[in-house]
Amino acid sequence: MEHYPRQISEAEVLELFVFVRTKYVHYYDLQLELVDHLSSALEARWQEDPQLSFKQALAEEYAKFGFAGFSRIITQRQGEYAKRLFPALGQELLTWLQPPRVVLVLGLIGSLIVALPQHPWLFFLPTAVILLVQLPFLRLFKQYRKEFYHQKRRLLGVEVHLGNPLLLLLIMQMQLQLVDDYQRLGNFLSTCPSWQLGLVATAITLVNIGTWEWVRITQNHLQATMLTFAR
Repeated sequence: MEHYPRQISEAEVLELFVFVRTKYVHYYDLQLELVDHLSSALEARWQEDPQLSFKQALAEEYAKFGFAGFSRIITQRQGEYAKRLFPALGQELLTWLQPPRVVLVLGLIGSLIVALPQHPWLFFLPTAVILLVQLPFLRLFKQYRKEFYHQKRRLLGVEVHLGNPLLLLLIMQMQLQLVDDYQRLGNFLSTCPSWQLGLVATAITLVNIGTWEWVRITQNHLQATMLTFAR
């Protein structure tokens, strides 16, 4: 009689989910990845030794992760998720330096060079943009807490990027520190050489574009991730 390799059962899959949770893996997307990895590893072991028990095979496979257990995987995935959006951001920013978008960029820089000496408040445009783009993140944050966090289905791929707006707030804080010196800022913008004014206008334009693209890419990523793991 032909012998078929043992396959992992649904009950054992549920045990694997319980197991990874007891090892402090609180993220549902990472739980799925580890359960899939362990399931494949156990079935491979059973092909070599069909008499090996589920618990013994699991213990031996977990031992391969070393003393740190799954914590190394969590740290590794956090780093991978954090870097995932940077290539896409770089590609989008490059499109702003090519026709036809570069015409708009140069127009914005030229307009700021003309307007900044008479209207110093334009220096704080990045702060206004940063405040504006917080609204989509607040909506996504509320949706995530309702549909995932409170259902004990945290997603590492989402929580890593929910911190992105906090980095933008640092830029805003740096700008707001100049509010107390608004008069001095106005005097500087009205008397500085054209090349310095051009640098300021270029920086304001690039920060605004970079902020907008970063938020748009991050928002699309968060929506896609939550849709993937939605019930």
